[in-house]
Amino acid sequence: MIKVSVTILTYNQKEFIGKAIESALSQKTNFDVEILVGDDCSTDGAQETILAYQEKYPDKVKAVLHSKNLGQNGLFNTIETLKLAKGTYIAPMDGDDYWTDDQKLQRQVDFMEAHPDFSACFHNALITYEDGTPSHELNSPDQKEVITAADLVGEDEILFMATS
Repeated sequence: MIKVSVTILTYNQKEFIGKAIESALSQKTNFDVEILVGDDCSTDGAQETILAYQEKYPDKVKAVLHSKNLGQNGLFNTIETLKLAKGTYIAPMDGDDYWTDDQKLQRQVDFMEAHPDFSACFHNALITYEDGTPSHELNSPDQKEVITAADLVGEDEILFMATS
């Protein structure tokens, strides 16, 4: 039984998609993981890279390729990829991101299993720019430890949860 479905969503990110997939493949877990790579009809050769990973890791990586760009800033690519997910949990990642900790999924699943009253968990992210601009963490040191529904809506909501 698949415990986690990693959904990597991409469009024209050939330069980055291999590192994203590799970081998902490098996860050390005591459960099964599938990696669904949803590509919204890239024209830069990203699909060939994705297919090469599917061929090399057919039991782990599944290419979700579309014959035309579904549009809406990736919304429909996301929906179509999520429809195929078999995991109890979903771990989303953008095609130009990567995970730096090979225990990420194990720790998050352990947390969720120990806290069935929670519906999600996340962690800080390090923002690194292509041009060499110094990187920084997304969340401030005073980030709340527990986020409620009230924190997600209203006039005071802020960007605090990295999508990857």
